[in-house]
Parts: sequence; structure tokens; C-alpha cells
Amino acid sequence: MLLLYAGTISRATYTSAFPVRLTVAFVMLVGLVPSRLADEQEYRLTRYLMSNYDLAVRPSENASLPLQVKIHVLLQKIQQLEYETNTVKASWKVIQRWNDAHLRWNASDFGGIAVLRIPSKQIWKPDVVLLNGNTAEVRESHAVVHSSGEVVLLEERNLHSWCHFDKLHLFPFEVHLCRLAFASWAYDASQITMDAHSFGVDGELFVPSLEFVHEVSSYPSSTSLSSSTSSSSSFSSASIISGIDSMARSTVQLQLRLYRRSPFGQLLCLLLPVVLANLMAVVAFFVPAASGQKLTISTQSLLILCAVLVYMHRAMPTMAERVPLLVIYAAWSAAVVAGSLLCSVLTLSIHSQSGCRLRPTPVPRGFRRLVRVFAKIFVMDCCGVQTSDATYSPKREKSPLDTPKAPMEFTTDHIEHYNFSPSLRSHRKQFLFDAAAPATGTIAGDSTGVGVGGPRGGMSDVGSRVGECGAVSDLVGQTMSLVWQAQAPPMSRLNDTMARFDERLREDERRRDIREEWRTLSLLCDRVFLAVFFLISALTAAFVLICSS
Repeated sequence: MLLLYAGTISRATYTSAFPVRLTVAFVMLVGLVPSRLADEQEYRLTRYLMSNYDLAVRPSENASLPLQVKIHVLLQKIQQLEYETNTVKASWKVIQRWNDAHLRWNASDFGGIAVLRIPSKQIWKPDVVLLNGNTAEVRESHAVVHSSGEVVLLEERNLHSWCHFDKLHLFPFEVHLCRLAFASWAYDASQITMDAHSFGVDGELFVPSLEFVHEVSSYPSSTSLSSSTSSSSSFSSASIISGIDSMARSTVQLQLRLYRRSPFGQLLCLLLPVVLANLMAVVAFFVPAASGQKLTISTQSLLILCAVLVYMHRAMPTMAERVPLLVIYAAWSAAVVAGSLLCSVLTLSIHSQSGCRLRPTPVPRGFRRLVRVFAKIFVMDCCGVQTSDATYSPKREKSPLDTPKAPMEFTTDHIEHYNFSPSLRSHRKQFLFDAAAPATGTIAGDSTGVGVGGPRGGMSDVGSRVGECGAVSDLVGQTMSLVWQAQAPPMSRLNDTMARFDERLREDERRRDIREEWRTLSLLCDRVFLAVFFLISALTAAFVLICSS
């Protein structure tokens, strides 16, 4: 660079500033010499290490001894928990450490370089994979190689691990237990041994989940190595497991324990609609049958519960070992509300019998007895039923309508209250006695037996007596009574009319009692169904609480 710069200077441009420029160029050259020397040392070291390096050779000092690989697993973020596939998607930082016998040098021979960074694709590395899951994405960095042969490889992996959802029936208080088994895929335990050096969370890059709280733990190491034909159930951190290829591998097993951060919020969102739907079903029992809203309220309650069940089906895993208790409670509530809907239909059909105006069918005698018994239990008024029983009983008490009425008579007793004089009272009695004589053509009191043909004697006496007592009203009343008794045919027709009217009144009363019976029976059915609803709901809630404890 200095020579090129000097060549550009011509004699024509040579001035007194040339020494200054030459000084600056010399300083720059002096500054570049150490870095150039350092680059040459690193380049020479890299060429020295990679000249005879083979990626296919396991870097062990002794081929008969296993190579120890230490692994650090740090959790960065829980991305998603999938109930349908029983997997947990999380971002992990995986740090692997091992000693490569082919990557050692003396730092003093290479300008004091003790650490070298080499692309991970150019050196041997253990093919550590997640056995109980799959790796969605891997981001590798350069491997850090120390002069002693220690290699540190940092990776960021998005792992989809298969989990066992423990206590899922206690949703949303369930616990998710995820076990991660790391092992070399190509090397068995005689060639590579795994060791969990550290585990936990990445303090700098960790992003806490808003839904779950985590706990990362490892099982204690075991020095004994044994092969088996099936997966190990002890899950020790240095255990030997055997896959379908019958290769015993040394594994590192970690456990990720997840539980919900705020389970009561989700419980409230799922349980509150179920409770409100049950309360609406209870209200439907108290709605009068004549209002026509019983079926509407029960149907709305059933639709709410069906919507909650659909949401639970989408939010919960389909391959759970046990059905969640919350789902059981919601399903039983839906079944009970559906039963209450059928009971409402039955109650309305019973109540509709009371609306028959022509000839309502009476309640059977057995049902009337049940109505009496349950009415006493539920403290209900069953007067309508007792009246109807009295109506239908063959030996019933006589009604006031059953007694035949006497023919209508005109009396003049009220006039007596106004006759305060004793003389007028005596004259009135004498006049009534004479008027009550037989109609033989004579007037009472005539000793000679002269008939009515004697106009002077009879009519004069009557006129004089009427004038004396002044009881014209009594005479008119007695005359009208005699005329009423003489007209027999009109009286018989009137009696028939009164009898028919009496029978109609009795029929109306009987129909009214029958309608009252059906209303009482429908109301009693509501009370009985309500008691059954409360009983089943209480038993279901008790079952859920007992199983959850």
C-alpha cells in the first residue's frame, strides 16, 4: 500500500508537505504489521489443525474408551402446548462440551493463541438428538476450541417433545409432565457417554409464559450402565435405553413440569356458564305454565350448555386417559336440563287439560290420591282436589241447590210491622179469617148460609170490613195467592226451567273443579321435577368434588 501511495507522487506535485504524508503512511504501516502477524498465526493454526482432520473419526484418545459429552440444557421460551398431539413446543439453548484429541496445540507456538473459533461443520460433533420428539429448527454457531482440546458448541433448538399430561381430569388444575431424552443417534453407550452438566432456564434470554409456570429438573446420575429391550421406566440421567434398533444409548433425561399460572380464571370462564344455565333451568320451574315461556327458558339453558361442551372439546385433548371432571359436570348438567325440558313439556300437556271448555276429562282417582300425598309433602293448597272428590263421591253432602224450592208465595207480613194499633190488629185478624173461608159461594160469618148471590149482605160486609181495617194489601195478597195456585201448568214449566238451571250450575261447578284439579297436578309436577333436579345436581357436584380431592 505504501509503495502504491509513493508511486502516485510525481515530481510535479512534490512540495514541502511530502515529509508529513510520509510520516502518516509509516504510522499506518506500523499499525498493520501486528494484526497481519496475528492473522498469519491464526491462519497457520487453522491449517495445522485442519490439515489431517477427518470428520468421520471419533476424536477419542483411545478407541476402546467412550468419549464423554457434557450437555447443558437451558429453557428460553415455551411456545405452545398442543393437546391434540400431546406435544410441547419450546425453544431451548443446548450447549455441548467434549474433548477432541485431534484439536490440541501449544499456544506458545502460534503467537499465544489459546482459543480458536471454527465453523461447526468442519469438525466432528456428537449427533445429539431428542429421542422422544423431533427437532423443528436448529441454529448453530461456530465451535469454540481451546488449546487443551475442549470444544464448546452452542445451539438454539426448537424442540417438539412428547409429553404425558398427568392429572388431566383435574382440568384446569392439571399438571403436564414432559420428559426430554437427549442421546447420540449413531453412537452407543460404549462410544459416547452423556452427562447432564447443568439445566434450568436461560436467565438473559428467557421469556416467561403467560399461561404456564414451569419447573425444569434432572434425575440423578447413575454409574451403572445396563441395556434393555424396552424403554427404561426409571428415567435416570445416565441410564441406558434401547430403541427399536436394539442399540443401547447413553441418554440425558430432563423433566419439564408445567402447570397453569391462573387456573381459577379459566375455571370461572368454564364453570360460570354451566352454573348460570342450571339457574335458568331452575327458574323455568317457577314460570307459570300459562305464560308460555317455560320451553323457551329451558331450551336456552340447553343451548348454553351445548356451546360450553363444544368449547371444552376444542380446548382439551381428545386422547386423555380420563374424562375431565369439569366435562362430566357440564355433560350431566346438559342431560339434566334436557330432562327438565321434557318435564316442562309434560307439565304443559297436563296444564292444557284445564283449558278444555266442552267436556274436560277428570283426573284419575289414583292420581288424585298422589296429588293429596305430594301436596302435603310440598305444603301446597289442594282445595280444588278435595272439592272435586266431594263432587264425584256417591255419598256426598247435599248441596243447597239440591233442595227443591217451594212455590212462590206473596206474603204481607211486612205490613204488620206498621200496624201498631191493637184495634187495627184485631180487625185484621178477623178479616183474614173471614177471607180464608171455603169458596162455597157464602161469606164466612153469615149464619144463615146465604151465598154470594146475596150481593147486599156479602159485599157490604166486605166493604165495611175493608174500610174498617184498611188492610187492602192483605186482601190483594191473598187474592193473588189463590190465582197463582189456580194456574198449575205455568208453575210446572217454571219448575222445569229452575231444575235445568240448577243442573247447569252444577255442571259448571264440576268442570271448574276438574280444571282446578289439572292445574294443581301440573303445579305439583313442577315441584316434584324441581326436587329431582336439585337432587341430581347436588349428587353430581358432590361426585366432582370427591373425585377432585
